[in-house]
Amino acid sequence: MVKCHTKLLLVAVVLAVSVLLATPAHAKLTGAIWTTLCDGSSVDHNVYAAKEDVYLNAGPTGQSGAWVPDGDYYFMVTDPPGKTLLSTDSIGQRKVYIEGGMVFEPGPGYTDHAYCEDVSRPGNFTIQLMPYDDSANGEYKLWITRVENYDPGNPASKFGFIPSESKTDNFRVRRGQVCIFGYKFEDLNGNGIWDMGENGLADWEIQLFAKKGNTLTLLATSLTSNDGSYAFCVSESGTYLIAEVLQADWAQTAPSAPGTFTVNVNKNQLRAGEDKGPYNFGNYRPPQQASLAGLKYHDLNEDGIYDPATEPRLGAGWCVTITAGTFDNGDFIPDYTVTDTNDVLGPWTECTDPNGVWRKDDLRRGYVYQICEILEPGWTQTGPNDGALSIYVQAKDGCWYAEVPVQVPPGGDDTNYERLDFGNVPEECGRIVVFKYEDYDGNAAFDGIDRPMANWYVFLYTSTGSIIEWGPTDANGEIEFPLDPEECLPFGCYFVVEMSVPDWVCTTCTLAEWVQEVCIDETDPVAVVEVGNHYVGHAEPLP
Repeated sequence: MVKCHTKLLLVAVVLAVSVLLATPAHAKLTGAIWTTLCDGSSVDHNVYAAKEDVYLNAGPTGQSGAWVPDGDYYFMVTDPPGKTLLSTDSIGQRKVYIEGGMVFEPGPGYTDHAYCEDVSRPGNFTIQLMPYDDSANGEYKLWITRVENYDPGNPASKFGFIPSESKTDNFRVRRGQVCIFGYKFEDLNGNGIWDMGENGLADWEIQLFAKKGNTLTLLATSLTSNDGSYAFCVSESGTYLIAEVLQADWAQTAPSAPGTFTVNVNKNQLRAGEDKGPYNFGNYRPPQQASLAGLKYHDLNEDGIYDPATEPRLGAGWCVTITAGTFDNGDFIPDYTVTDTNDVLGPWTECTDPNGVWRKDDLRRGYVYQICEILEPGWTQTGPNDGALSIYVQAKDGCWYAEVPVQVPPGGDDTNYERLDFGNVPEECGRIVVFKYEDYDGNAAFDGIDRPMANWYVFLYTSTGSIIEWGPTDANGEIEFPLDPEECLPFGCYFVVEMSVPDWVCTTCTLAEWVQEVCIDETDPVAVVEVGNHYVGHAEPLP
């Protein structure tokens, strides 16, 4: 029974003042509206028994953040796409005033629709949406917009209601059918389960297909309501398929593959008007930024795998380079135009902290990242070993390659973006430094009257007599083996050999004329050899 009310003088005053306090036109409308029964109670899945049962409600109890702003509003009913206006009375007969999330009791100049008082919120009134025509499939959309934003001449509007400046709620009216229903929810933890604290998702498109064998025929689409609900009411027996239209930057977590629901409806269920559901779709929105991390460790057993129980981390100051790119037939193609989300151009260099951990945040999704370590002198890389760590991460030739897609399947998928470790061991090798000087007084010691000798060739041999390399001394009389500063010599003993020059003798050679032996090991990885040469016939001291 509809209960009529008399408008209070105070309400009239408030309505008059509201005109002065109205916010500027064409501001984006915030908050939400709802459809309920006359008494303000909600209906499961927004499916009503009759068109007359559907009432406009300003918003949920106790959720001020969800209310639309105070002011005068028009409302209308259309089909779900907003292509057909179903409300049959004039726009002036569909005007209400909302304040503090409550619809005020209508008075002169406002709607003449039937209304009721919300039993759960005294002072809030629900407004019947009738009169409106039937839709083709029993699905409807309620719209509200500010009076000052109503613009029937705007080509972007829906019968004067501009979508960005309006709020909507979808509902359905049963017509002796089986209603297939469900919800769309935001799966915050990506586990495929609708957990407590996870909300429904509004305005997602759900599709209903007739399924005959392998043939699918699209019958209807529907947008989810404010609580994430949807429903399709069917009047024929058969097999139906329910699917969602995935939105950009989201991944589906429920249902499991193939991500759709198959629903069978028989004649007995049709006669009984039995509802079927819920068929819920879960979706996860991965972060739009990515992070990569790993650690540097002393690989004591040299197996390329970090054992935290026995192998220490290497501490601060060990660095890696990170380069963005793509894969082309398995080959990494660097892209030096890519920036991170802070617009810092790559490649990027990151170094370990005191715990041996390196990390790079703010990377853009949609790229493959190559991570290679910068080797420190005297150390050899042992890991990573070539192979796949997960479907997104692999190691090859001592570098990691992490594919970071725009959408990452959530839940149990192990992307392993924080296990990009590098193992190292000290090299069992060293270097030999030869210092060549003119031993003026022939005493086999470099002293005050002696001087370095530049451009004298020195040769390095193995202990078995095979030559390794040779070269001239520099301006300081020195030459260092190996000649490549990034390389080193395996621990062991070597022969340092000079070129024989007439009228000169080696004063420091102990093994043979022009030959000295030198050894390097863990206790002495860098050996310095002083080679003195004396010119026979010096009569005067050097100047």
